[in-house]
Amino acid sequence: MFWCCHQAPEQVSVPLVYLCSSGRKKEFDSKSASVASSVSQIYSPGKTIPPVVESLLFDKEPLNVKGDLFLQQAKLPLQCRITASVKEFDALKLTKLTEHPLAAISVAAFRQVALVLELDLSKLQNFALAVERLMPNNSYHNAAHIIDVLQLTYLQITSGPIHEVCRDPIVKLSALLAALVHDLAHPGCNNAFLMASDHPIVRKFGRQSPAETMHAAVFKELISVPEMDFIENLTSNDRQRVLRYVEATILATDMSKHSDYLHADVPSDPEKNELFNLAFAIKVSDMSHNFRSFPVHNKFVDMLKEEFYHQGEEEQKLHLEVTAGMSRDETYADVCDFQHHFLSFVIEPLLQRWSAHSNGSPLVDEMQQCLKQNISIWKMLSVRRAVPEPKDSSKQAQTAHRSFSKLRLHRFTHAFTQTYGFKSEKCEMKTPVDLSGIRFSPSAMRSLSRPRLTVPHSSA
Repeated sequence: MFWCCHQAPEQVSVPLVYLCSSGRKKEFDSKSASVASSVSQIYSPGKTIPPVVESLLFDKEPLNVKGDLFLQQAKLPLQCRITASVKEFDALKLTKLTEHPLAAISVAAFRQVALVLELDLSKLQNFALAVERLMPNNSYHNAAHIIDVLQLTYLQITSGPIHEVCRDPIVKLSALLAALVHDLAHPGCNNAFLMASDHPIVRKFGRQSPAETMHAAVFKELISVPEMDFIENLTSNDRQRVLRYVEATILATDMSKHSDYLHADVPSDPEKNELFNLAFAIKVSDMSHNFRSFPVHNKFVDMLKEEFYHQGEEEQKLHLEVTAGMSRDETYADVCDFQHHFLSFVIEPLLQRWSAHSNGSPLVDEMQQCLKQNISIWKMLSVRRAVPEPKDSSKQAQTAHRSFSKLRLHRFTHAFTQTYGFKSEKCEMKTPVDLSGIRFSPSAMRSLSRPRLTVPHSSA
């Protein structure tokens, strides 16, 4: 069942909030918010703001949010609403239409389960605004990514594979909450870089899924702030269950555990089965842009590559080996080739397993169709131009020409498998897929032909 967002009789009032630390009064707000009450209500001996939350939220310009952000849903175009279809939804467009896009779509996604569990709607909005504030301005792991993941999670709950398991409102709440906070305060680089550079996150949270462990820890600190603890009225058992489910689901998003979900047996224990379903659903949702229309997916890939390139530059500064696919010197054909093989050998098998596990969910079928078209487009774009015959007829020139031609037209494409722990033979691309029978929409054609953010110094 979809939750209708056309009217909202429940009005949420969002008062100003002031939080104090070390005896100093500071105005607290999330990227999107000023949340709170008076100093006397919040500050008392022994009642301080968690340090991680304080360091991330303070010293930024206050933003006042008045009224219920849920009401924005009815004013948004269909492709920007929480109920939009997989192929229609456009998170990037949503970020341009409203000042607080992540908070607005969050309160819409949570509304029904919040009413069922009688959660505090004002504190829920405060929490969503705080999450938005805590998302850095990374090229990819930013608020737009969270919006995209949350929306697909919502669809999987309301009309997809986890609809049945989410009949339990605690499980439903856990799924939505995990999607919302799964990349909270993301550092903008992967775990391999964090460990290789001995990043403070690794020193604080250890070498086992350090980024994911940090996301879970920041979430727990954030939900412990009274003005954002919207689950405070749950029973102790239900609260602990939510926290346990959210943490386990966040940890499952570590890409090093990807192959576990391709081959793992489905647990028979009821709670472990619920966790397996939630973790699998969020892993799929974490790849959400791959199942969108190509124009939307294409933009997310540009954003991801820019974040990769930034990590590659940091690796160079630290004299570390630059990770495959993270050098700005790669050609656009390399980008397309990587995408073609990543989607074909990493994402598609995961989605096939999810489809089998969900007994052929129509929603997953729709996701598979979008994915297949995106794979076809990347394969078409990855083909390199033939190398012209050399003017120099010397034996040395001819040998160089043959070697160069082989590298350009028959490139090895197994490098990406090493990044994700797969063992595979080297793959070669020789011919483009025939797309002559496929008719692209005008927006798709514009996306295919537009100037690329990822075009490097040299051309393919």
